[in-house]
Amino acid sequence: MIKEISFDEIKKFWELHLWGNRRSTIEPVSAMAYLGGFDNDIFKYTPTFFGYFINDQLVGVNSGFLTSPKTYRSRGIFVLDQYRGHNIAQQLLQVTERQGKKEGATKIWSMPRRHAMRTYEKFGFEQRSPYFDEGVEFGPNCYVVKHFDDYKDIHLDDVGNQNILYGFQNKGEFFPFAKRTSDDDVYIEKSFPVRREIYDLKTEMQIALKIINSKHDDINVLYSGGIDSEVIVRCLHEMGIPFRTTIWKFDEDLNEHDISYAFEVCNELGITPEVKEVNIKGFWSKHIEDYADPVRTISPQIAFHHYMIDHTDGFLIMGDGRISPRGEHGIFMESCGEKWTQCQWFFHREREGAPKFYRYTPELEAAYANEQSIKDFVFNGMSKDFNQPNFKYFKTMVFQKYFDIKYKPTYTGFESINSHDNYYRHMLVDNWPTANSFCSYEWTLFLRMKSGELSLDNVEYVISKEVLGDLDNFFNYTYGYDEGKHYVAKEC
Repeated sequence: MIKEISFDEIKKFWELHLWGNRRSTIEPVSAMAYLGGFDNDIFKYTPTFFGYFINDQLVGVNSGFLTSPKTYRSRGIFVLDQYRGHNIAQQLLQVTERQGKKEGATKIWSMPRRHAMRTYEKFGFEQRSPYFDEGVEFGPNCYVVKHFDDYKDIHLDDVGNQNILYGFQNKGEFFPFAKRTSDDDVYIEKSFPVRREIYDLKTEMQIALKIINSKHDDINVLYSGGIDSEVIVRCLHEMGIPFRTTIWKFDEDLNEHDISYAFEVCNELGITPEVKEVNIKGFWSKHIEDYADPVRTISPQIAFHHYMIDHTDGFLIMGDGRISPRGEHGIFMESCGEKWTQCQWFFHREREGAPKFYRYTPELEAAYANEQSIKDFVFNGMSKDFNQPNFKYFKTMVFQKYFDIKYKPTYTGFESINSHDNYYRHMLVDNWPTANSFCSYEWTLFLRMKSGELSLDNVEYVISKEVLGDLDNFFNYTYGYDEGKHYVAKEC
């Protein structure tokens, strides 16, 4: 029979049978977070310890505890050798899962050793990382997860994303929604084929916003002043969907050149935005690693995006995910880089949102790719000089046929503090030297993938020099990527 036991009872069992000669102290809970890193907030949760008894003898144990409000961990399962083969481990996992559901979790995870994987797979766990030895005493281990049946098919990645599939490939095996576990991991972003006829870009934006509005009544657009977020605001306003906007203002007016456009548009539309102020230099000096390290971004700007996400309420829509032509040969990238971790941060926080709105549905992404302005830039070439008009005003050209918008240059908002950005960027690169890769797509191949003509399984990702030759020098120089960090999709 199974019953709850004390920590002292399970600790003694663990010391004798599971973690003998363990160097680190055995605590009731562990600060290890799902898919890597540590979170001291886990210590606020109360663990439950289970024991399996036969004739009053303790023959098997397991424990469970929340690691976030919606995530439960199974930890320390072990059954004595002479009692294996009697389904005891499955019963212990079952009561642990039941406890997780009782506490409000939507999934359960664990970190088994290689020889224990069959037990976890039998119970319905799925492997979510390669095996690793770093940071564990009794490895190799890997991450596994099981989504509870009531929640399994709600969203692709638990944060509201209906299209983007990101993760890492290691030795030919793809691990979705995982974190980097070795220098050999290849970061990949895929997206799914369309499910119906594709309409024009504006219509697909409206459809995506209707989907969001049908599920959420607290839409909040993070409005930077750029074209991407402006057209989302204009589209919501035109559709009459209730929404809010939030503008983040740097102290000393350091991003005034960017957000002034946002205030101008809000005034035109009769919108009163919520304005939040931040000491951006102070944030970087005190908190950058807190917001960069959990998902290993090497961008100080993206780390601040994570901070904005955490301190802005509602269902957040962010104007990212657009398709951006680069260079020649019909190659483009679509923010498919390891450092653009907004989706990963939503996943890390177990929060729903649309961090890459223009990729929210397969059809919206495909409509963007099919825009005539995109085709013109891909096939007729565009300047490699970021200061040339055809680069600076590219997004304006895409959207001006649908919305009454002005020509405005593309800003990041961080132009006034580039020296600080560079300083902290180098610091983050030193922290995570391998977490700086991205993948690109050839335009026609991408559209074949979106149409379903080319299966995702028939695409491989190869070092870019094999495809681009000397053009790869432009990518590496422009984006600061080292050789070997840029991958291009190729039909296999």
